[in-house]
Amino acid sequence: KANKIDPSKSVTIKGYLGTLARNTAINEKKKCIPDYQINDEVIADISDDFNQVELRLLLANALRKLNKDEQLILVLFYFQNEKIADISRITGIPSSTVKSKLKRCKEKMKKFLEEGGNQYENFV
Repeated sequence: KANKIDPSKSVTIKGYLGTLARNTAINEKKKCIPDYQINDEVIADISDDFNQVELRLLLANALRKLNKDEQLILVLFYFQNEKIADISRITGIPSSTVKSKLKRCKEKMKKFLEEGGNQYENFV
């Protein structure tokens, strides 16, 4: 849309360049979400109550169905016992967003486990 800029209005160019720079920076920041791989080592760290092989496989499969930032939030909170504030700092996502994503992730995990024929309550 650069061809629509009126060169006689310097304010328009400043605004255009500022908006362009801001939007480009936001897009680049979104691309920098850490790529956290869910592997057996992370799932193996589950407490003794969850050392059953079948349960670990169910959890790993359900986690893999989530997108990368959701996986990261769940793993940090439940498996690595990080606090909401620490997760916010690590991911660069505001604390309130981390809380809401955590709630939605739990609901998705419940749905994935129930679709697999498992009772969610058995895992809580």
